[in-house]
Amino acid sequence: TGRGGPPEQAKEKGGEAMRVRVVFLRLIALAVPALFFAAQGVNPSASPLAAVCATTLFLSLFGCFGLLWLGGMLYYAAVVAALGWLVWRTFRRKKALPHLGWGFWFFFAASVGVIALLAAKKPMFIEWDEFSFWGTASKLTVLYNEFYTTAPVGWNWAASQTPALISFNYFFQFFGEGFSEWQTYAAYDIFLFSVFAALLAPFEKKEGWKIALPVAVIALVTPYVFVQYNQPEGLSRIYLDAYGDIPMGVMFGGVLVAYFGTAKKALRELIPAFLALATLTLIKDYISLALAFVALVLMLVDYLFQRRADGHKLKENAKGALARFGIGLGAVLLPFLAWSVYTSAVAGVDRTNPGGKDNISLFAAPARFFSELFSGRQGDVFKEVTAGMPRLFVSSKITRVGSGAVVVALVLAMVAFAAFITQSRTLRRRCILFGVFSTLGFAAYYWFITLSYIYLFRSDQVFESYNRYIYPYYIGWFLAAVLLVGVAAKNSRFVVEGRLALVALAAVLCLRWAQVVPVQYSVLGFNASEYNVQREIEANVQSLTARLPKDGKTFIVSSDDNGLKWFTYCYKFLPWQVDYSFGGGFDGKLVEKVLQPGDDPLEHELTADEWAAYLVEKGCTSVFVDDAGDYFIERYGHLFSDDLEHWEDVRLYNVEVDGDKVLMVPIS
Repeated sequence: TGRGGPPEQAKEKGGEAMRVRVVFLRLIALAVPALFFAAQGVNPSASPLAAVCATTLFLSLFGCFGLLWLGGMLYYAAVVAALGWLVWRTFRRKKALPHLGWGFWFFFAASVGVIALLAAKKPMFIEWDEFSFWGTASKLTVLYNEFYTTAPVGWNWAASQTPALISFNYFFQFFGEGFSEWQTYAAYDIFLFSVFAALLAPFEKKEGWKIALPVAVIALVTPYVFVQYNQPEGLSRIYLDAYGDIPMGVMFGGVLVAYFGTAKKALRELIPAFLALATLTLIKDYISLALAFVALVLMLVDYLFQRRADGHKLKENAKGALARFGIGLGAVLLPFLAWSVYTSAVAGVDRTNPGGKDNISLFAAPARFFSELFSGRQGDVFKEVTAGMPRLFVSSKITRVGSGAVVVALVLAMVAFAAFITQSRTLRRRCILFGVFSTLGFAAYYWFITLSYIYLFRSDQVFESYNRYIYPYYIGWFLAAVLLVGVAAKNSRFVVEGRLALVALAAVLCLRWAQVVPVQYSVLGFNASEYNVQREIEANVQSLTARLPKDGKTFIVSSDDNGLKWFTYCYKFLPWQVDYSFGGGFDGKLVEKVLQPGDDPLEHELTADEWAAYLVEKGCTSVFVDDAGDYFIERYGHLFSDDLEHWEDVRLYNVEVDGDKVLMVPIS
């Protein structure tokens, strides 16, 4: 796997101040490829997007070969070479760097601001999926200098999730000063800011700031507006979220704004769009793939209709369209297929076939849907989902704007407004085409989610995480509509009215944000007390690991919740090894799940003897008891020398094996 050495070598060096300085140096390193792309003819405001995506794809490639550390070193060598070329180009060949527009400076100003804010606040992971995958995968990758797919972890997890965000986080934690949660948040926020910067690409000229400023404000508030509807009882996690949903939606918008914000449509100018398309594919499994295909179709349709309307011949259209379609299709399929080959080789997972409860392929699902629809032989899940998805679209208020129907109406109204105010017939046609085909794209995407609920997810997951599957499309769609309004306002006989409309939209969204998310509950002012539980767990783990052998393995018992605390302890224990532990024994039960093809998994509860044999088989040398619970004590307590009467004072037990007898003895 090409590990860069044992985790002990990845511990913190030089303190927190050095960590912050190194993060700023990485941001400077990211500026070099951005300047390089700008010097090659890429719009300067879109060049940070190109740099971020190129960095992500470069490290993802090396990660697939188990050479992440080497990839990081080669990346920085390339940065030094690019910097030398830029200096030589500027001073020896007397070629000045291109004018750096509002988006370029916005990107680096926002990035510096978020690094300074998060370095001072030091937020921590707190959500379920951060511990069950997103945060744990990032920590494993940084600690072991290899992808989470092969790095050792204490439980059997689906190790085939796509690597884009984890790769970019690795870039921001390279050079081995240890893993930091706030740096992960900073990396993902910078990931978002690169798209927001590309949104400002059409507004480069002197007067462009009058449009760029409200557009930048709208972009920054967009995740707050489309992700969370209800009043938060605690900290709102926007910009403090390691999940892939928000970055996926923003990068979907990044593909669209990188394409529609380019005037000449030369292939060189479309580099950010194609790089963003490839990166989008590697953010989050099949949802990303579906969004990438929608974006590709919108780009191709726009090119064909615009070229035909401008009087170009069919042969010229076909040649240009074929080139763009080929590059775009390669940008979508090559990363997906390459990752599929990789996961098949290292984890035995076939990502080309998602399986699901009926073990059905992506291509067979649509055919089966229509077969059941017209045959009249629909199952209960089919009926429930096909009836519920239209209802949720109208009634479920998953955004601060309102339901999905309201969002669609808002986006189409913005596109219609752009078509109305512009003086450019070309832009008017573009707006009309975008409105029609992006709506069809949303319908196709919504149907894809419907198929997933029917055939790919378990029957007890119907409509689960509905908002997280749907709002990524809304985010990208809305960002593209904002771009079209801004471009129309710049080329309009109603230029003042167009600017005022953008200012009004920015003001309304900021007001809505302020009404629902008070400052003290947002990334700007959250209180450190939000992380008291995490700090307590962290302190417990530091105390425990000081008493454990480094080559041992710990079984965790935590039966007080739905598994969140168990996952948290597993994450905090890294790089010390923990065992799967059957989810900590939820409700005090150690349950082994046996997968059955086409059916829900069968559950078998371990007896005391079976658990003792399991501990020996897996090489567990200790047992940590976070919460035993009455049922656990009754069923397994006799395996402990103190019958778990004093577990709240002891917590840590050594596993002693004497022949066939296994006994847990308190560690003093």
